Amino acid sequence: MNIFTVMSAGVNLFQQKFPYNNSWKNRLLVAAGFGLFVFLFLWGFRPFDMNSLGGEKQVLIVSVMYAVTTFACIVITNLVAPLLFPRFFEESRWTTARQVLYMFCIVLVVGVANYLLGMFIFNADVSLVNVLWFEGYAIGTAFLPITVYTLFKQNRLLRHFEQEAKTLEEKLQQKIAEEQIVQPVAMPVQEETLITLTGDYQQDKLVLLPSQLYYVAAASNYVKVYFDQHGKTGYAIIRTTMKKMEETLAVWPVFFRCHRAYIVNLDKVQHVEGNAQGYKLQLPGVEELIPVSRNQNTEFSDRLLAVRDIKV
Repeated sequence: MNIFTVMSAGVNLFQQKFPYNNSWKNRLLVAAGFGLFVFLFLWGFRPFDMNSLGGEKQVLIVSVMYAVTTFACIVITNLVAPLLFPRFFEESRWTTARQVLYMFCIVLVVGVANYLLGMFIFNADVSLVNVLWFEGYAIGTAFLPITVYTLFKQNRLLRHFEQEAKTLEEKLQQKIAEEQIVQPVAMPVQEETLITLTGDYQQDKLVLLPSQLYYVAAASNYVKVYFDQHGKTGYAIIRTTMKKMEETLAVWPVFFRCHRAYIVNLDKVQHVEGNAQGYKLQLPGVEELIPVSRNQNTEFSDRLLAVRDIKV
């Protein structure tokens, strides 16, 4: 294996999808974890001449101050950054490289804040050289744990979701093959109840058969309804909310809100894939892969197996 092969593998690894978790519970846990790491590091190794503070109590207080500052910086950064750069934080764009880059940006913010705190504690003058030295020290300290943790998590999630998706995909393809083999028998055709989707405006009205509707996607203050239109995939834009769409479609078990921005027709799912972000669904005539929220994976699997009458 030459160096170019290794470099190519490394680039591909960092380009792989990575889950972006923007829940407040996750943000607080991450901030608390970093704060605890800073506290234990300072209390255990006593860098920056902390032993000169005068005693164990003073070292403890200063270590706590650095830890609290770290916690506050991470919480504030996680709150402000997605508001300033919303496209950068879209999960569909989130990769391992972005995760590592963002974590290092947080380290830089924390480094500046802690440097200023240090100037206050030690009553020293602010110096650009010292700021750069301090930032270099912070990055050097954080480089290994951040990279190892991120790559470990990405690999663990990738293997987990790939295996689950593979199992589900095998069952789905077996069911599809069985449906194609079974010869149709003469049975009375049951009429489908029409779906009427309405919006905020009077002219926003779409009437479809359940079997025509592929999926619904959020689009700012609107929703895009994708459906079969004479053998091709068409769509209509309606000014309404996903919540209202979900309520309208709730009477048909075949429709499932698999993601905050998507409602999918389970009868139309042709393939199930998996990456570190979770399941991805492929529908006929649709180029876009429909994501499934990670906290919906189990419910999605159960609903898909039930609706498609797939034996476990």
